[in-house]
Amino acid sequence: MKITANVFAYGKLRVCVRGFSEGKSDASKQATHIGLAKTSN
Repeated sequence: MKITANVFAYGKLRVCVRGFSEGKSDASKQATHIGLAKTSN
């Protein structure tokens, strides 16, 4: 019972991490654009 709960939590965690890493790459792209705009000013 405990093992299946851990596997389920791990599966959810992996999906969350994957979605977070994808969102982070988009956020970092926006951050670099904002950073470039700030430094150009």
